[in-house]
Amino acid sequence: MDNKQMKMDNAKKNWDAHKTPSLDICPEEFCFMWEEKDSYFASGLYDNLNEAFAAKSPVFKSFCGNSFGKCIRDRNNQGYNDAKDWYEPCEPFLETAGLPWFYFMNPETMKKRDKIMYDKHFELEKPEIGG
Repeated sequence: MDNKQMKMDNAKKNWDAHKTPSLDICPEEFCFMWEEKDSYFASGLYDNLNEAFAAKSPVFKSFCGNSFGKCIRDRNNQGYNDAKDWYEPCEPFLETAGLPWFYFMNPETMKKRDKIMYDKHFELEKPEIGG
């Protein structure tokens, strides 16, 4: 395992609810797209829950289940021009870990009211213009 990977793995275990996390790291179980080992996964969209349950498969190794495109947070996709941030908060896991729902969100893509909440939580100040 290389040093960068070791740092990323270590950083995941030590989330500080009052420090902004790196947007280069996949938040794994804190993302709605993440499929955890020993769970079940049904790829795609279904008309109803019964169809989705019928299509489920066991997950033998944890992975990103995003089927919309390449996610920039997946280190295998970093550097691709068509990769974008597909992170979607998994609120129950965030809450259990004591993290706010917006913790891993990219503040540049947030709605104004959510960005204000984000800035207030992390005590980020706007730079003065012309100062």
